[in-house]
Amino acid sequence: MPQIDVFMAEFDVEKIVSTLLDAGSVLVPDFTSDQPIAQEIRSLNTFQEWRSEQQASFFFATSREWTVAPFEWGQFKKHDQTRFFIRQKIGGPTLDIFAPSLVQHGLNKVAIPHGFIAYHSTFWNTVSLKNEKPNDALKLMYKQLKDKLRCDAKEIVGTNRKYLITSAATKLLDNGAVLGPPFDKEAKAD
Repeated sequence: MPQIDVFMAEFDVEKIVSTLLDAGSVLVPDFTSDQPIAQEIRSLNTFQEWRSEQQASFFFATSREWTVAPFEWGQFKKHDQTRFFIRQKIGGPTLDIFAPSLVQHGLNKVAIPHGFIAYHSTFWNTVSLKNEKPNDALKLMYKQLKDKLRCDAKEIVGTNRKYLITSAATKLLDNGAVLGPPFDKEAKAD
């Protein structure tokens, strides 16, 4: 699964989302609901509302350029109520954006959790009923987003992978923020 792991500030998240929206993509939050209907995000304002009001941090990016099959919905029961969710790697394909918000760390600090942008190397096409690879348009968008994040970023090495720290996140660190796990085990996201 191609994936770029990154510590980023809200500025970076909004830059990535704006790039996707400007290219005609639609974001769908990974959110359970009482009906199997995707909530489509088509503006930066709506994206910001989802992040602040629903604490959404994981989004599927779809596009006419690369999406070839509808999502498949899974379901589960919670308190005798059926809840629906989008099943990953089935339908799409999608670019997956994980961008958690800053987390309070101690009394006077914030922790920057790491996020990622990724796509699955294969997905189940719900139309052709075959496992397929994403097309070049999705791969090109992934590369564009990765290049945007790498601009002026520095790289650090964790136990099992490399992470980027964007320049905007570096400014937060300069002002007293800390990196969340795996670099600061005390700064756990709830």
